[in-house]
Amino acid sequence: MTTAIMALSNVRDLYQQVILEHYKKPRHKGKTNPVHRQQRGHNPSCGDTIELTLKLNDAGDTIEDVKFEGEGCAIAMASADLMADVLRGKQVTEALSMVQRFQNMMKGEDEFPKELRK
Repeated sequence: MTTAIMALSNVRDLYQQVILEHYKKPRHKGKTNPVHRQQRGHNPSCGDTIELTLKLNDAGDTIEDVKFEGEGCAIAMASADLMADVLRGKQVTEALSMVQRFQNMMKGEDEFPKELRK
């Protein structure tokens, strides 16, 4: 087996390990207390449903906590948990910018930021 194929296999194994870890033991499952913002998303093509809740600081400009509830595949649930990790502590404007950038990446209009690749 060549080094490149072994490296790809290792990355795939790590990816699967991270997804399964966040799916089986999500760190941010539930609802924030209090709920300052709430959003529900549903993918009709596969049935995944996620409800996201946010707790903001007193000024309302920083995300103090993010939690989610929902049903879906391992990738959807793990992605929600990983997203909560990234958004906690971010200013609302920065979080909205990240959402816009992610949407652009999904359309092929932007690249994944190097600082978040880990």
